[in-house]
Amino acid sequence: LRWRDAEVPFVVVNTPEVDEVVRKWADLDYLHSRLGSRHFRTEVSENNHFMYWRSVSSYKAKGWKPPTSIKQIDYETWLKNAVVMHNKTLAERQHMYFRVSDSDAHWIRDELTFFKPVKGLFLKDPKQQRGIHCRFGMRSVLAEAHYDGSRNMVAEISGLRRWLLSHPRECKHLHLFSRDHPSGRHTQVDWSAPDLEAYPNFRDLLVNEVILRPGDVLYVPTGWFHQISSLSINTQCNTRSGRDMKYHGDLVKCGFS
Repeated sequence: LRWRDAEVPFVVVNTPEVDEVVRKWADLDYLHSRLGSRHFRTEVSENNHFMYWRSVSSYKAKGWKPPTSIKQIDYETWLKNAVVMHNKTLAERQHMYFRVSDSDAHWIRDELTFFKPVKGLFLKDPKQQRGIHCRFGMRSVLAEAHYDGSRNMVAEISGLRRWLLSHPRECKHLHLFSRDHPSGRHTQVDWSAPDLEAYPNFRDLLVNEVILRPGDVLYVPTGWFHQISSLSINTQCNTRSGRDMKYHGDLVKCGFS
C-alpha cells in the first residue's frame, strides 16, 4: 500500500485470485463458452499502431483522419484472425483489438473478484471505479504512448505485454498533441521508429520497462505515460479508481490539466 499511496508504478505477483483466473482463461473452450457468439467492440487499424481518439467537431486540421475504426465481432472470429495473422508480416495482417467490458458481460465482475468495488490494494477509491475492461491483443499490436486521467490497475491474464512507462515530468520530451486534438494526451512520436529531426526532445526521454506475464498486476498512477506492445496473443484486464493530483503540476506545464 505504501507504493500505491506514494503514487509510483509497481507490479504485484503471486495473487491467488488472479492466478485462478489465469488458469481458467487458459482454457479457450471455457472462455468461448463465456463469450459465446456475442459481438463486442473491436478496434481495427490499417497498421499495428492503435491510438485513442475522440470526435471533436471543432477540430479542422488538414489531412487528419481517425487512426482506427470500430467493428462489432465475436471472440471466435477475433481469435481465428489473431492465430492466422501470427506468422504473417505486419503489412499482410488485419490488425484488431478486441474488448469486452463488465457492462457488456456481467459475469466478468464475478470472475475477477480481485477487482470488486472494495477498498484495498487494487482499488484505492472504489466509489470512483469505472468498470472492468478486458482487452485481447494480437501479436505486435501497439497502443501508442499516452497518459490516463485516473489510477489504473492492469492484470495480465494471458500472453506477454511490454510496457514502457514515463514519469509525467517527461512530457516535455514527448511532443504531445495539443489538448484540442482528437488524440490529445498522446505523443506524436512513433516510439518504434522515432523521427529525431522532427521531434528532437524525444532523444532525452527517460522510461521504465516492464514485461507483464500472466498473473502480474501493474499499477499505473494518474498521469504516467505508457506505451504498450503485445509480444504474443494476450489478454489484459484493467480497472480504474479515481484520480490523484500528485502530478497535476507536471502536466499543466505541458498544457494539460
